[in-house]
Amino acid sequence: MAKDFAVVCEKEFHAREIGIYLTKASLALDHDLLKRRTMLENSKKIVSELCDLLSADRTPLTPFIALARPAVSLDPAIQQHLSHYTLVNLLMW
Repeated sequence: MAKDFAVVCEKEFHAREIGIYLTKASLALDHDLLKRRTMLENSKKIVSELCDLLSADRTPLTPFIALARPAVSLDPAIQQHLSHYTLVNLLMW
């Protein structure tokens, strides 16, 4: 009976051909999908770099925070802008 079922499925339902078609359709990558994926990966990298830069901010807010953070030296021009950003954000709280 199982053998007859397999023969009927192979002749009438063409499961193998349907499976091959669906697999090829799902594996085909759309150009827009690749473009969106690339844009998302680039955005993720930019946000990660921005987070790294903000975490490297060494604005001395209190003596306790200044002692807890290791002294990583940033370019003074960048540190000046980060300090300004930090102080402006503290005033808004």
